[in-house]
Amino acid sequence: MKYCDSLTEATVLEIKTGDFGAIGVDYFINNLANNTGQLLIQYDVIELFEISGVSGYTASLQSPNYPDDYMKVNHANYTLKYEQQDKGAIRVIFDDFQIPPSAVLYVYDEGRFLTTYTNDWFRPPPLLLSGNYSSIFYNSSSTVGYVGFKATYVYNSDNSWTSKPIMNTCQGIVQRLGGTLFRPTDQHGEKLGDFDCLWIFTKIEDISTHRLYIKVQEFYIRKKEADKTYQLEIRDGNHSESALLGTLDGSSVALALFPESGFTTGRQFYVRLRCHFSVGDTLTIAFAEYSIAYEQGAHYCDNGRYISYSLVCDGYHHCGDNTDEIDCGKVPTSLTTSIVSVVESEGSAGLISFISVTALLFLFLMVLVAYLVVGVKRNQLNRHARNESVTSGNEDIQIQTISNDLFERQSDDQLHQTDEHPPPYSEIFNGTYEALPPFYQDVIEDDLVRVNRINTQLNYNGNTTSNGQTSSCLSSGTVNMDHAHDSDLTRSRICR
Repeated sequence: MKYCDSLTEATVLEIKTGDFGAIGVDYFINNLANNTGQLLIQYDVIELFEISGVSGYTASLQSPNYPDDYMKVNHANYTLKYEQQDKGAIRVIFDDFQIPPSAVLYVYDEGRFLTTYTNDWFRPPPLLLSGNYSSIFYNSSSTVGYVGFKATYVYNSDNSWTSKPIMNTCQGIVQRLGGTLFRPTDQHGEKLGDFDCLWIFTKIEDISTHRLYIKVQEFYIRKKEADKTYQLEIRDGNHSESALLGTLDGSSVALALFPESGFTTGRQFYVRLRCHFSVGDTLTIAFAEYSIAYEQGAHYCDNGRYISYSLVCDGYHHCGDNTDEIDCGKVPTSLTTSIVSVVESEGSAGLISFISVTALLFLFLMVLVAYLVVGVKRNQLNRHARNESVTSGNEDIQIQTISNDLFERQSDDQLHQTDEHPPPYSEIFNGTYEALPPFYQDVIEDDLVRVNRINTQLNYNGNTTSNGQTSSCLSSGTVNMDHAHDSDLTRSRICR
């Protein structure tokens, strides 16, 4: 290409190149107000991929200038072709698919339109192209900030794909304060089969003091099959060509070589899992977004990191030094976790003590109330049981008492019934009323006489006590009083 030192807005520049996507021309236009400008080029890329007839042949295709930004307006046409007489099939899996909203990817199989994919897809599903030639046409009008796409294709003499990997249940952008990834499942909850999972971990906010942490706590394949893939890779970035941090093959030896403290980054993590899972296989990946600067309400790790309190004592390591899983269960964090976290950050130990004492008093009062309620219920049950014990055969047993005896005698004798009316006050005051109330001494003497008379009617039994004195006991029997309406009175045996 010839360098032009004088370009105007009407200048037409024609460029031909065989290296598709590697076009980037910057130039300065002297007559622009800001003295800078960018030359925008619309170009087409046409690539023909001749596929070898060997089953298992593998190659890749990618968008122009992948994984860097490419021209704003461009088109790319990719043709996959093989000349075998026995028809096979091409299997296509996308490793990356980050295209702008205006971009569209069209898929044709032997001239027959199959489908389209846009920015709405995190990653298209696996494609099976069974024609002798297939085409993928890509049209884009904006690329700033997008990686583009990359796809790996494999020719197979078998035109079927019975072990097509499961992808849609274990992929996406992970943007959380932290959590744990486990062994993936299919749409029916099954954990067996071939999986091709892709997660891109990114920060919630692009803050310079925030970083990402990830650690593979467990990845174990109990028994491997010869024709299956077992690979877990972690990259520092957001695409499949980012810097590789480490790979695992499901063996305990490989996991032991991983750093105990996990991996950290200030950008993003690209995590790809291609694995055949069987019964007994395990996978556990812990991750977190942490801050290297103080943050109110966060949990402080001994290594200087601040993580979300929701990650503390959950059974998985999110600090990087395992201090978030120490002394778990000793403090009832469910009562004062959020409050204590704020107080600790402000250094107010007195308020922490007050909150702790208040919580203990509250628990003590709850226990006391429960104890009282149980005691009341127990007393009620005991009274109910005693009441049932004195009732037998649905017949009430009545115990005769002295108060009942007096009441019956008073009622039967009608001692206080009279037709006389009280005298006028003037007669009593003048002394003309003859029926004056008796004196107290007279009442006492009359009662003594009445008691003696009652005793003479009772049958005494003489008993001799241990000291030789005679003891009189009132035997059970019927007593007839002198009154006209005296009723029989049943008495218990009383000794005196």
